[in-house]
Amino acid sequence: MNSFTTPIPEDYKDQGLQTNGILKINSEEEALVWLWTRPKLFPWPRPVEWVLSPVTGNREWPGDLWGIDSDGELIIIENKLSKLGSRLVRSSRTYDPFVDFDKHWEKYKKECSAASILKKWEILLKEERKEPSRLIEVVRPKKGVLPHSRKCSRLQRWPILTEEIERRVRAGKYEKTVRIYLEERLKHQSCPHYCGLVVKTKEEKNVQSLDYCSGSIEKLQKQVGADHVHLFEACARATADGALKISVGTVQIGVNALSATHHG
Repeated sequence: MNSFTTPIPEDYKDQGLQTNGILKINSEEEALVWLWTRPKLFPWPRPVEWVLSPVTGNREWPGDLWGIDSDGELIIIENKLSKLGSRLVRSSRTYDPFVDFDKHWEKYKKECSAASILKKWEILLKEERKEPSRLIEVVRPKKGVLPHSRKCSRLQRWPILTEEIERRVRAGKYEKTVRIYLEERLKHQSCPHYCGLVVKTKEEKNVQSLDYCSGSIEKLQKQVGADHVHLFEACARATADGALKISVGTVQIGVNALSATHHG
């Protein structure tokens, strides 16, 4: 499990923390802020850079976050707030992070190509860099690479992290790295890795018992192979010194899932 610590945001200092120390975030999209801040937080065997935070639905550009690793492998993440133990949410798009990936690779291979991603990313990065800061409230924020739904309120809830993200995506190193990784993707254009990220908001049984999406996991594994379907768990928990420890770990869903021993 990978992690980093950060101060508790002002919005959560008087609410959100539960007796067990777990932070109950208001929106699943806040977990994207954590990943954008520290790409190394994502437990993957190779370095990753994030390129897109789609908000266009569940067809051509499904998921909440697209990334490219150093081998040119495409990573598509859909994150959900955990609702373990509830029979009412079985097979529900509200809580199942894999439903929107059904037949995506079959229908939209073009959108997964290096050329298509590069074109979209260049446009959005240019727009992102035009914005003074996502922390400034505007009526209609422009599209960019960062999460911008709900008038960027998720980014604004984490101002310290957002400042760090903006410095990073405006730096030349970020752009250079993404271009290098996309050059690697040109060599193979392989099937994406479809990843579910479940955010724990209370103390509960392990995410490994996520039985309400087991059907969609098995269906997707048959379409793209078990080694291209992954499940992760995220959590923010208060530390003894009053900060937050944000963690992301791998959940085993089959013999071909990423092993915790491979984390860098």
